[in-house]
Amino acid sequence: MKDIYDNIKKYLCDSLYKAVKKYIGDATEIRLRGDKPLFIKCRNKEINTGYIVSYNEINETFSRLVEFSPYAYKEELVNGYVTIENGWRVGICGTVIEEKGIVRNIKDISSLNIRIAREIKDCSKCIGLDSGNIIIISPPACGKTTLLRDIVRRWSDGGRTIALIDERNEISGTYRGKAGLDIGKRTDVIVNSSKENGFNIALRAFAPDVIAVDEIGSEGDFKAVRQAMVSGVEVLCTVHSTDLDELKSRACFSEIIAERLFDYYIVLRKDIERGNIFKLYNKELINIWQEK
Repeated sequence: MKDIYDNIKKYLCDSLYKAVKKYIGDATEIRLRGDKPLFIKCRNKEINTGYIVSYNEINETFSRLVEFSPYAYKEELVNGYVTIENGWRVGICGTVIEEKGIVRNIKDISSLNIRIAREIKDCSKCIGLDSGNIIIISPPACGKTTLLRDIVRRWSDGGRTIALIDERNEISGTYRGKAGLDIGKRTDVIVNSSKENGFNIALRAFAPDVIAVDEIGSEGDFKAVRQAMVSGVEVLCTVHSTDLDELKSRACFSEIIAERLFDYYIVLRKDIERGNIFKLYNKELINIWQEK
């Protein structure tokens, strides 16, 4: 908890820190919008603090986030975010500068979304999986990345070599080359790479037992997944979907489901009281475990 308070105090100006301090314990997001109320999201509610954020406060916070050197963070900024200590990711809105369809910069910052990364260690133990090709199916904000990270950590610490393709730096929270979140001692991280390139690097250079990746969906992703499996490497991945039936209705996914490429399908839901892990299916789509 001390790290959370220290991080927020480091990056927020004093007036903003005082406005959010009492809510930090349960916060998952801090949303700053110019001339609008400061909102804080917790796991099961949104809080309107009533504090009106000024554009000067946003500019000062942004300057702290990029350590007063936007150029040093240019590669991240053109993607609309920066990653700070402890694996926190900060979304940035403003005026986008494009050149021939390519984002070159963001200026006149109007809002910031500070996403507080929280680990829930051993949240994956209840399903008892220690190997296999696994796909995690989840609607937004149900903890798929948290679950993926915990499986990676457990398998890695349990003796398996894992290549983690962290395309948007959400799983490892890498900051200046060092993972801010616990991803295990046998995990190699490839950050800010496309999934296809990440798979190629992992297969050619790291000889992994498992490749882990968040949010597959394109034809290129499926090609890379198949190549890894053909090479004898297990794949651990996630996808945005309401449930297994919706996933089966998508052309690309219906093919890999029919081919039985994945050994297990983990389905998540948003349920604060009972937990988010809902069902577990095997490759024949038989429900072999369900939260009561």
